[in-house]
Amino acid sequence: MNESSRRIPALVTLDVHDEPEMDRYFDRAVQMLAEMGIPATYFVPAQVFRKYPKRIAGIPMSHQIACHGLFHDGQEVYDLMASEMQREYIRRATEILSDGLGRHPGAFRSPGFRISGTTLCMLQECGYYADVSVNSGRLEVTSTRKKETRWFLAPRVPYHPDPRDPFRRGNLSLWEIPVSAFVLPFTSNAAVVLGACLTKLFAALLYQECRVRHKPMVYMSHPEDLCENGPERKRSRFNLKLLLPRDGGFPIRHYLSCKNAKEFYRINRAVLEHLQQLAYLEFLTVEAYVRQHLSPSAVKS
Repeated sequence: MNESSRRIPALVTLDVHDEPEMDRYFDRAVQMLAEMGIPATYFVPAQVFRKYPKRIAGIPMSHQIACHGLFHDGQEVYDLMASEMQREYIRRATEILSDGLGRHPGAFRSPGFRISGTTLCMLQECGYYADVSVNSGRLEVTSTRKKETRWFLAPRVPYHPDPRDPFRRGNLSLWEIPVSAFVLPFTSNAAVVLGACLTKLFAALLYQECRVRHKPMVYMSHPEDLCENGPERKRSRFNLKLLLPRDGGFPIRHYLSCKNAKEFYRINRAVLEHLQQLAYLEFLTVEAYVRQHLSPSAVKS
């Protein structure tokens, strides 16, 4: 087996939200990733792009700007929205990003990872080649929705989803590229809960699966997580109600992941440095991964 065929794609994905001082977070994230030589895919809500058009459009071409919905306002829940509302939101978001970037964003991640088969049909209709919303292998207790029970058994390698069910293989031409997970998701919040040492062991486990199954490692973080002076995350006082499920999942998740900005930065940097040390790992954007490993013709120049 030659070296190129042994390469394991690593997709670093950054979900962008409308945080105060977002300009500063963008600058620091771009600087840090440039220092490490890592391209990333930024999933940006269209209204956030509209607020910071020059800053986001100015992110170096080695990275990709993809779509993270229209508003990401807590009400944009694609597994519950009516089909016509989904179509309108996706259409508007795609137009805003396409006009601002001068090209189609290509890839999509739904706010809160909330997705439906209808959503995937609308994405394909609007010209998307990939969705990165399913957390295959993730347990319900760690999710953003207490009733999200089907992630755990979803396919663990990139697949063409079913138009009626995003967690099953089907005949859509669009690719579903799962976020890496096994019980826990491979995300910055989970990394902060586990700590740097346990997250490195977790990453090593996921890496071995990628070697065997020829699948990418997909990590999810945020620009502010790559900044030493990111937003303040205040932890509330512990009470037993944090263990009870709500519509937004189990509150204990947020309690455990409330660490100071320096700790978020330290652990995120440690995770990325660890990935750099893994043999044959190759950092790619979602677009580059689809082009090089899945469907070259799906990505239009």
